[in-house]
Amino acid sequence: MKKLLIFIPFLLFGEILSPLQKALLDKDLNKAVVSGDKLKNSWINPITVQYKYNQTNQIDTKKTNQFFIGINQPIFKSGAIFASVKYAKYLKDENIQKTKLQKATLIKQAYEILFNIKKIEIAIKKQKLLIENAEIDIKRKKEQFLSGVIDSSFLDNAIINKNNLELALNDLELQKENLINNFKNLSDLDYKTVELPKFELISKEKYLNNLNIKIAKKDIEVKKALKYMNIGNSLVSVNFIANWNYIDIKYNNPTPIYQNDKDNFYNVGVSITIPLDINTPKTIEEAKIDYLKSSLNYKNEILKATNEYNTKIKTIQNLDKKIKVYDSTIDSYISLINTTKDNIKAGINTILDLQNLENSLKIAKLNKKSVNIDKQIEILNLYYLQGFK
Repeated sequence: MKKLLIFIPFLLFGEILSPLQKALLDKDLNKAVVSGDKLKNSWINPITVQYKYNQTNQIDTKKTNQFFIGINQPIFKSGAIFASVKYAKYLKDENIQKTKLQKATLIKQAYEILFNIKKIEIAIKKQKLLIENAEIDIKRKKEQFLSGVIDSSFLDNAIINKNNLELALNDLELQKENLINNFKNLSDLDYKTVELPKFELISKEKYLNNLNIKIAKKDIEVKKALKYMNIGNSLVSVNFIANWNYIDIKYNNPTPIYQNDKDNFYNVGVSITIPLDINTPKTIEEAKIDYLKSSLNYKNEILKATNEYNTKIKTIQNLDKKIKVYDSTIDSYISLINTTKDNIKAGINTILDLQNLENSLKIAKLNKKSVNIDKQIEILNLYYLQGFK
């Protein structure tokens, strides 16, 4: 029965990551949120609160307590305040999208490693079958050598071929161990227990709304708000100013000249400022260039995504062709095996011939499985940019 193509929900995909990796991602997300909220209020100046205590013996031991509160708050900056709030919001949204991309990339890497482990396991099975066929070839060459049909060089070459296959098997097993260790860097799960998902190919329209493009689009809003913020900062600004001051002076032995005294005073007002900075035009020009560049970068991301999608489609189509070739090869081996079985009864072929063909059939089936995994990896590299939703 044909298996249904299953999509695992995003939260289940995320479960493949280790608690440490998830904690790091959560901290990145928290930082993006906190930094955005902090930046949103950056136009609000701090209130100055100051307390002073002073004691001296210059004039019969004088003690002074002073308390001061000061406010110097911009209330109008030619649109810069509104732009700075927008800038903070858009930058926060962009950083959240980047965190989502970071998480999706880690999940993709974990599953890609699992797919490659499966490929290595298939390659190891194939290698063992090739070694079995090499052993069969040695038996044949040995019989032919003892019968005087061939010289010893043919037998030597068969033995060398088997040794090389065994060395290659050792290399494959080492590659598998390296992949397992790489997986452990991302996940605490046992790789043997993780069921590999099956992905369906997404449409080009959906792919062109991926995280990279969303980030590039959000960056346009960020750079646009930053441009207007720089322009506003270079124009007229109005600040509200308020100060309150309290002073308490005490003398140990007051005199007519130096008597205890208290003084409270305040002032309230506004200031109008026009900054004159020789670098202001250049600062504004830089902001405009960054804004225009972000628009071009957005178009470039769409172009790159289109080309990447088209390339992946061509690659997948080529893999489908390989699968058809292996299907044809499998059918050919099945036919040869049936013929060989009949020939064994007739004394034309030997059991070694049958064993060789049966191993070759198994190898062809494993090759098909390996290509199917390659196909899943290609689709995974398209799918993960959707954020595993």
